[in-house]
Amino acid sequence: MEASVDPNQLALTFLQHATSGNWRALAAFGVVAAVFAIRTWVLAPGALGRYKALAWFKSDKGGVALNFLVSALGGVGNALAAHSAITKELVLTSMVNACIAAGAFVSLKRLAGRPAAIPVAPAAQPTAPTDPAADAAITTTTSTDVPK
Repeated sequence: MEASVDPNQLALTFLQHATSGNWRALAAFGVVAAVFAIRTWVLAPGALGRYKALAWFKSDKGGVALNFLVSALGGVGNALAAHSAITKELVLTSMVNACIAAGAFVSLKRLAGRPAAIPVAPAAQPTAPTDPAADAAITTTTSTDVPK
C-alpha cells in the first residue's frame, strides 16, 4: 500500500515552524527543496551535457552527499553574505541542519511511496533435518566418567 504526502499537512507544518520561530526546521525544509530541485531539473539527463559523472548525485548516496553540500554551502554562503566570520560553530550548525534535512528528505521519499534502494530479504526459516540417519550423525554422547 502506497502512502501519499498530504500537501496541506506539509504546508501546515511549515506554517507552524514559521510562526514559532523554529528556523532550523525551516532551513531543513529549504535544503530539502533545494536538493529536490537540483536532482529533478539540474541533474536531468538532458541538462547534464558532457558532465555525465554528475548523474551520481541522483543515486541515494549521491543524494545524501548533495544534501550535505547544499547545507554546508548554504550556511557558509549566508555567513559570507552577512560579512560574518566562518567559525567551527557555523560549520557544525550546517552539518546538524544537513542531518535534519537528510532525515526529512528520506522520510518524504518513503511517505511518497518510493521503496528503499536496498531491498530487505525475508528472514530465513530454520529447517529441521528430514533424514533420521543424518540427525543421528550429528548427536554426540557425553560421559561423566573421569579418567584416573
